[in-house]
Amino acid sequence: MSSPSVKDLLLSFSRFRAGINLGWVIGPIIGGLLYYYLGWNFILLLGSLGNLISIPIVYKLDNRKSVNNVVNRKYFIKPSKYLMEIILVQFIFAFVASQILFGFTVYSTNILKIPSLLIGYFISLNSLLSALFQEPIGRYMIKLNLKYMYILGSFVFSMSYLSIFYLGNIIGLTLFIIFISLGEIILNPIILSISYIVSYKYHSKEIGMAMGFTRMAEGLGRAFSTSVTAYLFSIHDYEVSFTLLSLIGIIGLIVNRVVYTSLEN
Repeated sequence: MSSPSVKDLLLSFSRFRAGINLGWVIGPIIGGLLYYYLGWNFILLLGSLGNLISIPIVYKLDNRKSVNNVVNRKYFIKPSKYLMEIILVQFIFAFVASQILFGFTVYSTNILKIPSLLIGYFISLNSLLSALFQEPIGRYMIKLNLKYMYILGSFVFSMSYLSIFYLGNIIGLTLFIIFISLGEIILNPIILSISYIVSYKYHSKEIGMAMGFTRMAEGLGRAFSTSVTAYLFSIHDYEVSFTLLSLIGIIGLIVNRVVYTSLEN
């Protein structure tokens, strides 16, 4: 059976992302309130305890029994070069996307002196726009040339971070959030669809594990993003840091063979 095309999967992953973003609408508002009234310590403790819930769930996954009815867990696969390329795309996309959670927050509170509670509303606006428009825009994208849409989304997504220096008021920051959301809406379902196609084509027997690798890359991208941005903020001014991160996004997302090969189908 041949692998599906990106257009076959685009609408499904658009709906998938819309559902995820519904949770992100509420989370930042609650986080902003907790920070405003209780501080960082309680938020970090709550987040750490919340992550522990996934441990027993993950432990029960991927149980495979041999002919002797003995449990044989497979923890690792050898990624193909194509899977490694899409893993890199996922990493870079998450690396840049996380700036709205850390870089944007630090810059807005320290330089623009915007209250932390209002920052929570801005981040919720980002998720709300994605939840509302991900599915209808995904439906429209199916009719268009996805290569051009991917390039457009990469530029809008990455370059929007440069505009933050010229947007020193509430209206300007709202426009910044709108453009960031548009870039994410375009890129998210395309990257997820390509991740599935590559996993299906080159790792059909371990497709779940291959997809897990791409999601792990997203998590690592978010983790490294916070550390790298904090380091850049400590040794450079904000303009240099955001410019460098935007260039990483443009180059890393656009210059990738596996994306365009998958979009040809």
